[in-house]
Amino acid sequence: MPALVLFNRKWRIGSDDFVLPAAWSASIRCLVLIVAVTVYITEHSFHECPGGRILAIFMIGLAVLLSITILLEFFIAILSAQGSILNPGPRKFLPFVLYVRLAILLIEAVWSGVAAFWVFQEWSLDGDKRCDITIIRLVKTSLSLFWGLFFIALVVVWLLFGPSIKHEEELRERSGSHTARHLRGVAKANWKKRCQWLCCCAGKDDNLEAAYTEAAEILSQLFGTLDVVPSDVAAGFVLMQLEQQRRICRGESLAHHRFSLPSELLQRTSPLVDVIDPVVYYFKYSAAIYGWPFFMETNLCCGSCQLFPICRCFTCTGGTENDNCCQCNTAAVVKSLGVDEDDVIFLSFHNKIFEIPFMVVIDRERKTIVVAIRGSLSLKDALTDVTAEAERLDITGRTDIYAHRGMANTAKFVHNKIKELQLLEEAKRIEPDFEVVITGHSLGAGTAILTSMMLKEEWPEIKCYVYSSPFGLLNDEGVHFTKDFVISVVVGLDIIPRLSILTLNDLKDQIVEVMQHSPTPKYRILLGGCWYSICGLPKLVPNANVKSPLLGSPIKLIQEQQQQQHRRDASNVEDGSLDAHRTNNPEEIDGSDLSAARSIITPSPSEMRMNIELYPGGSILWIRDADEDRPKGWCEGPSGYRAQWATYKDFDHIVISPYIVRDHLPRTVQKVLSWMREHIEEVMQVTPTGV
Repeated sequence: MPALVLFNRKWRIGSDDFVLPAAWSASIRCLVLIVAVTVYITEHSFHECPGGRILAIFMIGLAVLLSITILLEFFIAILSAQGSILNPGPRKFLPFVLYVRLAILLIEAVWSGVAAFWVFQEWSLDGDKRCDITIIRLVKTSLSLFWGLFFIALVVVWLLFGPSIKHEEELRERSGSHTARHLRGVAKANWKKRCQWLCCCAGKDDNLEAAYTEAAEILSQLFGTLDVVPSDVAAGFVLMQLEQQRRICRGESLAHHRFSLPSELLQRTSPLVDVIDPVVYYFKYSAAIYGWPFFMETNLCCGSCQLFPICRCFTCTGGTENDNCCQCNTAAVVKSLGVDEDDVIFLSFHNKIFEIPFMVVIDRERKTIVVAIRGSLSLKDALTDVTAEAERLDITGRTDIYAHRGMANTAKFVHNKIKELQLLEEAKRIEPDFEVVITGHSLGAGTAILTSMMLKEEWPEIKCYVYSSPFGLLNDEGVHFTKDFVISVVVGLDIIPRLSILTLNDLKDQIVEVMQHSPTPKYRILLGGCWYSICGLPKLVPNANVKSPLLGSPIKLIQEQQQQQHRRDASNVEDGSLDAHRTNNPEEIDGSDLSAARSIITPSPSEMRMNIELYPGGSILWIRDADEDRPKGWCEGPSGYRAQWATYKDFDHIVISPYIVRDHLPRTVQKVLSWMREHIEEVMQVTPTGV
């Protein structure tokens, strides 16, 4: 941070990212040099071979090039280790050293290319007994290995660290004739291109272009003006994890954004025993709708053997929409649930933007009609997830409820499909006394909550059990609407129930602040992060590093700029000269803190919708690690769990931990719920909320 500039282009790598790659490359070349020198000194047979003199010249030249390269790469590693993430000053000469390294690399390529041509084309040794065949094979293997590694390195550099935006073009965009809003537009266009590239195989979709635009709008608001590379983000996560652990040890709150909804009104007090059993039971539907991928994941050894007998190759019978030719998903659903195929009223694996697989099944054991909606399993689903603006939800008689736009559109699709095909009416004709239950996981959880709200008027007895639902789902009116019939289960430190535009913005600001307080080089931070992931955080977290005197605090800078702007606005109001559409010149803000401009620009309607506070829906049942306060590594699992009622206040911040993704996976949720079924007495403990 900032990104490295070479050949007038910005690359997705920083000047402090060369420490470990350069040291590793130099070490490998040291081994090659030792082998080459040893062979040259100890083996004299190749001097007697035809062309042996040329081979000797090649090996001498190779040794010289290796020696120069080793010294240069160790120098690059040392130079790249200087400074800190936000203090690139000591590394300012690194680009010039990289230019020299590139020139040496080209010389190496030419030297090895000529040698390869001579060895494989001109050096004929067939039948010559004076040459040791081992030497010949060693030379050919070495040349082949060099060229293989050379081309692999080129591909890796192009894919991972390829140029993103021409630096000169960005400088022109940041000229005085452009405003911060224009910068946002440039960032938005770049994010839209990235989304299109990632989803290049998504096919034609009526909603695809709108999804690209909305996803780019949100991503550009979050990350558009930050000059960071992927390794900066990883290092920031490590520093933030240490800072959060330090705050926990001091008994401080991890929350940063102060939401306005009073959480006390949402605290549920009913006994846990009333909900534990259905919560554990109905998850099997949320998992089964994932189809054969989840079935195979949970049955690695004999999953295919169990599915094969009930798959129906090259048939379209059974009433399933958009399954594959062998009906593998349908077979997995039937096998996972253990239901009769006739009880599957509807099963669809149709998947497009804002259109997601779901099923309607009659559960005779619990005497319910279950609607299960699938979670994210494709890039199309990911686009739905990031379309996170607030949109008014279409509920009869209510105009004050707003919801996550992507999930609201997906819920409309499910609701319209249920109404169009009269799926619940058909199930009710078969079993008129059965109640309706709707369930889902992740994206399916958010969609299930919104769908149940749409169905509530017609089916007032409906109940909703969801798992790992996202944080930014409903506004305060929607939360109050759902608290009595929706149970939302959160496992451990799952990141999705903590994820929203506001919490991401808060995390971004905190990471930038903690990076500015840390003078530690990035490579040491990343190595420490790997160690902490394996062995856990230390019991005594070291004190925060002293802030570098060369750097200011971006948070303070933003606040000072806002105060100055408010004073100017007040003065303009008194003079009657305030322009409602005013924007600020980005040159008034330091180049490294252009992200501050987002908070002092007149917001667009889209930005205003993104700033609406959205909360998780329903009553939240939080299943926590029984000894979560004890730092643990990735390989060390929890010894047990405890369940408690929670409110959104417990999830209004993102916790950095090795478990944030693992705790979201359906397999982890299934494992935790299975443990609860077996240890029901231990789970029945209501403990105070809060982290």
